[in-house]
Amino acid sequence: MRRLLLVLLVPLFSFAQNIVEPYVVADFLYWKVKQEGPTLAASGFGTPLDPVNGRGKGYLLDFDGKVGFRVGLGRAIAHDGWDFFLGYTQIHGDGARNVEGNIGDPVPIRPSWDVANGGYVSELTKAEGNWDFQGHIFDLEWGRKLCLSSFMTFRPFFGLKGFINASDYTMSLAGAVNDPILGTHRIDLTQDFWGIGIRFGFNTNFYLTKNWSVFGNFAASDCWSRFTSKRHDTATMSVIANPFDLIHTVFKDHTMVPIIELSTGVSWEMGLSDDLFRVLLRAGWEEQIWWNTNRFIQAAQHDEGKGNLLFQGLTVRFRFDF
Repeated sequence: MRRLLLVLLVPLFSFAQNIVEPYVVADFLYWKVKQEGPTLAASGFGTPLDPVNGRGKGYLLDFDGKVGFRVGLGRAIAHDGWDFFLGYTQIHGDGARNVEGNIGDPVPIRPSWDVANGGYVSELTKAEGNWDFQGHIFDLEWGRKLCLSSFMTFRPFFGLKGFINASDYTMSLAGAVNDPILGTHRIDLTQDFWGIGIRFGFNTNFYLTKNWSVFGNFAASDCWSRFTSKRHDTATMSVIANPFDLIHTVFKDHTMVPIIELSTGVSWEMGLSDDLFRVLLRAGWEEQIWWNTNRFIQAAQHDEGKGNLLFQGLTVRFRFDF
């Protein structure tokens, strides 16, 4: 019985120590990507000459989960147990919302994006918003696994983080420009941003048995980033035949983007052929927050960050050590 307990409970911490050992990683991601800030419309806003007759609400975008992936290549080197890892993550996200109203409603629906300016269409009969995000993320890290006890490992690491991201937000608004004049207002917003910076963190595993463990990971980055934001507004009016431009501009800026990454879950691993090879399967929940990435141009406050970029969802990993 004692020998059986030792086999079940003693983790295999000795593998890959001071030997050259490559490994590959493939992650399946099902994440929800959300950009804070890009609201579509709101009701309950009035003026002294046109007060509201009830409480309104905000109409925000609905964000859905999307499939992504992460692949990586690592190598344990014969130098004091250190290893390096290079990973690439591709993630996609989108959000959408449709709203309809009537001119003359007691609590009219108004465009919220430029509510500080009053907007072009002042009272909406229809509003449609669509947001799209494409992310390409690169992580390079050097780390070393340490055995804190017979059942717990701790791997601190440091390295670099880089990314090339792009997002678009389009709003199509229709309604009253100045009663009884009707019109439409289309807002096309694009934002491309890339960056590179220092990344550091740690990976921990607490072993329940020889093969099963629970893990918790943390990483922080601060990336010097370049933002290119564009805005193009076109409008129509029932008394004017042709569409015309309201806004057509571009802003470029450099800033620091802090990033926090958290994950936790359950891991299973097993050695093959007398530990010449190893297989690992892991499933967990991952969350990331990217600060002040909403740099879409607003007519009233074009230089102010209006929200963070959020990732959260399921991550399933397969790892094979050669």
